[in-house]
Amino acid sequence: MPIQIDTTPFSSIINKKTIGVEPTGAIFDKAQDIQIELMDGDIKRKESFLEFKKRDRQTAKDVKEFIKKALSLTTKQWDKINETIDNDVLMKFGMYMALALQGAEYDSYQDYVDFINQQAEEDADTDPKSSNTNEEN
Repeated sequence: MPIQIDTTPFSSIINKKTIGVEPTGAIFDKAQDIQIELMDGDIKRKESFLEFKKRDRQTAKDVKEFIKKALSLTTKQWDKINETIDNDVLMKFGMYMALALQGAEYDSYQDYVDFINQQAEEDADTDPKSSNTNEEN
């Protein structure tokens, strides 16, 4: 049964608010790969900045290819999306779609964005590095 993917960030380009994607074995495997790549995005301790940037660039290419293939977008549609939509939105959309295709239940792309923003706020509130450690006498 196809999973409905909310395509709101670029619905005006593709003229669809949702697209049904069948989570075949290949799509599911790629969704897991994309999730891992995006979660593993920090620079490694023994990695040069150049190595990090190359890996980061490859992740962006993989995410974009995943979006294009999974949503069965034409080259013309994809080119317009890639030229118009902010890269940060595309990376978040890639993660949203990867999670949705693995069974995560979000009502919409915006629901996912709201969730990750809330998580980031909660992490900032509990991060000891972000708290003021100066004690007043």
